[in-house]
Amino acid sequence: MEGKTDKAFIDAIRNHGLQVTYQRLAIYQALYFSNEKHPSAEVIYREVKKHLPMISLATVYKTLDKFCEAGLIQKVDPAAEAAPRDAVTGPRQYMICGEVVQP
Repeated sequence: MEGKTDKAFIDAIRNHGLQVTYQRLAIYQALYFSNEKHPSAEVIYREVKKHLPMISLATVYKTLDKFCEAGLIQKVDPAAEAAPRDAVTGPRQYMICGEVVQP
């Protein structure tokens, strides 16, 4: 969702049949505005917890999985247990051990 505003993201959530909640919006904002290129769920959780102290890490994981299923975000390394996520969903290539791979 490269370059998407909160309104565009809210529209996208609704278009994918998901309810818009404060938690979902906060998780997306933490992901999209992160200083890290590909923040993990734990990094996103720590950021969201600053604003929503009652949120759980499980909620962050479940929400990120829902966003992935809907195609709103993507896992950067799907094989990793705690794969970082990215709000940019366009095509990309990565160099891993000298081989170009596409997620």
